[in-house]
Amino acid sequence: MTIKAGRNEIEVSLRRYSEEVDLASFTFYSWKSIENIIATDKDVLRAINSNALSWGIILYSLECSFFVTLGRVFDADPAAFSIFKLLQTCQTHITDFSKSQLRLRKSILGLDPESLDNYISSAYEPTAEDFRILRKEVAKWRNLFQRIYQPIRHKLYAHKEIEIIERHQQLFAKTQIGQMQEMLSFFHGVEQFVFELYHNGRKTNQSKFKCDDEDRTIKDIASLMDKIKRGHKLP
Repeated sequence: MTIKAGRNEIEVSLRRYSEEVDLASFTFYSWKSIENIIATDKDVLRAINSNALSWGIILYSLECSFFVTLGRVFDADPAAFSIFKLLQTCQTHITDFSKSQLRLRKSILGLDPESLDNYISSAYEPTAEDFRILRKEVAKWRNLFQRIYQPIRHKLYAHKEIEIIERHQQLFAKTQIGQMQEMLSFFHGVEQFVFELYHNGRKTNQSKFKCDDEDRTIKDIASLMDKIKRGHKLP
């Protein structure tokens, strides 16, 4: 990724975090959508089976990318970029969330002085406590990841532990589709929380964020599968 000159640490970290969350979200929903279509559309299943090797690799790659990306998001290593690094950056550069800095960012929009004054006066100026509270929520999700999803990532995708290969289904049995979706929504909620504070001076509730990635992915994958199905029927 090329970082544009002039962006501060918060903008750079938010951009990096957004890229990671998008990758986790779209690989998960693409994998889920393809599996759902295969299970319900016999024509798509026949078309995919005609190139089973390629589609097996595609599905495995989506699944692998999802679990590996989850690990990066929750990586607590100080040298790694993660959700923790994003929040640490926000705390370290908390003065960038001040009303005075927000005024500078908004002044380029050309608002008249009175409107700008009214906007800034009603803006929310976060404290370090806001990010500490959010960090505690992140820690809860990381604990869940470590118990259920990290063993899959570490023992099956990042590595291939012999003792796990034969009983990998036991690991997957602990996972829940709905739980994964809640986790992804939380990731996006954190992104929105930081974005709105920084760019608009608004405090949002990350737990109430509604992600539309699944709907977008379903439409895109359905269109792709329809093209593949129609192409398979051609003489």
